[in-house]
Amino acid sequence: MSLPILPTISTFFIVLSAVLIAIGWVLISKRKIEAHKKVMIAGAISALIFSSSTHHVRSSLGTRHSVDRMI
Repeated sequence: MSLPILPTISTFFIVLSAVLIAIGWVLISKRKIEAHKKVMIAGAISALIFSSSTHHVRSSLGTRHSVDRMI
């Protein structure tokens, strides 16, 4: 069974983002503010990479966003 590479990468980054956000939540509850900031920024970057990779996959497939259909 072969996995398509771009959707796999995209899924990896959104899961990574969720894990980092959860870690950040635990860190802030332990009052580790500097570590929390770093982990949350990494989580946000991971979410941005997910978003851009999803956009790339949709644009390469010619799939339009639902908002584009409204216009």
